[in-house]
Amino acid sequence: MAIQTVEEMKEKDLRELLAERDRRYTESFAHVAENLSAGLALLQTQIDAAKSATDHALASAERAVAKAETATEKRFESVNEFRGTLADAQRVLMPRSEAGVEFKALAEKIERLTTHDDLQKGRGEGVSALWAALVGVAGIVIAVLALILTATNRAKSSFVYSPPPQYEQQTNKDAAQ
Repeated sequence: MAIQTVEEMKEKDLRELLAERDRRYTESFAHVAENLSAGLALLQTQIDAAKSATDHALASAERAVAKAETATEKRFESVNEFRGTLADAQRVLMPRSEAGVEFKALAEKIERLTTHDDLQKGRGEGVSALWAALVGVAGIVIAVLALILTATNRAKSSFVYSPPPQYEQQTNKDAAQ
């Protein structure tokens, strides 16, 4: 048995080669299985982290939505309050057409008062002018009467000047000296 034939050698080498390849494939598959398990574990860790991040993001989004809804409700409350204020103002304040009528009536009253004031001033000035005219006429009448009296007194005295008796006596004494 020491002599082996070529075929036996080929068969032996082929079996050794197959055994070596089988061993390598088994080791390779073992490494692949290890790497696959590690990859799957890493993938599961990443999936869990993503799930946790997604859950956290969803919870944050829910809180943000709740805050936004609260802010929107407050804004709508403010808007509704403003609308109520406008409705109150519209109910309480006078419409433009009524205000125009009121202003027109006030303008007419002011015009009548101004006219009345002007008439009163005119009457006052008229009364003052009347008094001035009456005083002037009275002065003229007094002057005319004075002239008439003077003229009648002169007519009675025949237009000759005669000094009072005391004056004549004084003049004669001065002449004698």
